[in-house]
Amino acid sequence: MQWAPSLDFIAPDLYLNDYASTCAKYRHHQQPLFIPEQRRDDYGARRIWVAYASYQAIGVSPFGIDTLTPETCAFTRHYGLLSDVSQLVLEAQRRPGSCAGFYFDETTEGETGKAKVFEFGSFQVSIERCFVFGEPGQGSGMIIWLGGSGNRAKFLLVGWGFQAVFQSTNRNSHFTGILAFKEKTVVDKSTGELETLRTLNGDETRSGLFAMMPNESPDYGGFPICVTIPSRTMIAECEVYSLERDIVV
Repeated sequence: MQWAPSLDFIAPDLYLNDYASTCAKYRHHQQPLFIPEQRRDDYGARRIWVAYASYQAIGVSPFGIDTLTPETCAFTRHYGLLSDVSQLVLEAQRRPGSCAGFYFDETTEGETGKAKVFEFGSFQVSIERCFVFGEPGQGSGMIIWLGGSGNRAKFLLVGWGFQAVFQSTNRNSHFTGILAFKEKTVVDKSTGELETLRTLNGDETRSGLFAMMPNESPDYGGFPICVTIPSRTMIAECEVYSLERDIVV
């Protein structure tokens, strides 16, 4: 029996195991993560955002995708958006702790899914299913911390079906708010250059409570006002701020 003299990395076929914890195990001691096989349906497609954003995957390959047409393949939408922001993702992957991925599956009766909580600099970000008047939908995407600390920071939100709630971790902070929320589009994929399409307002932030990234067709539950207007690009930049008390000793 002969043994390989060296291995570049070990890669998981990821079908039935817990997705995030398996990614974490294969990233042990900063080993590279490559997923050569996984589910090709929407259930699998939602999870690639965790692999790329939270665990810096160098590639995710759904098995049997070549037997599907672009119109019927769930990965067409996910990889299309990921391709648009690929340069921004690569830059974020080089900055440990600056991005995270998440997903929300179908809801069960009485369940909407726990918030995914992340911390970037001096802000905590809770990712939840996007607000709707009817049935909460599926969702997936990533958040990238673009910079800033102290009482001000910028984030890039990519994806759909979720909303981001921001809270300063400074113990002297008594209010955290959204200063600006803008829909973006990528004008140069090679550099990741972004351009503002729309400045989003109170309906898109529920009067400043959180930044909403709705699904393409939110369930309004019969409510006549379309308060969750989807982004056309599924990319948005959010600048947040914190008001802090002066401590007198």
